Amino acid sequence: MATVVTFDLHNANAGKYDEAHAILAQLGFVQWFQTQAGQPMPLPEATAMGERPEGALVLRDLIWQRFAAAGLNPKRIFVADFASWGAYSVA
Repeated sequence: MATVVTFDLHNANAGKYDEAHAILAQLGFVQWFQTQAGQPMPLPEATAMGERPEGALVLRDLIWQRFAAAGLNPKRIFVADFASWGAYSVA
């Protein structure tokens, strides 16, 4: 299902955000979407889109675990899946 992830990291520099996006890329997320005209449109810096079979709650926990395992300090992770319009936020 189509899913959007946005996140914030505690006291992180640009390199840490690059690491976070590399983790999201491993999970199938990208930092752009394709317009109806077929052009790539960049998303805001800490946002990614992709398709995953998991619902928002399960995916949020998976991303949190991957970020933490990489030594990133997530402040918030927001995941919205468009199958159920579920949205969850982690403080």
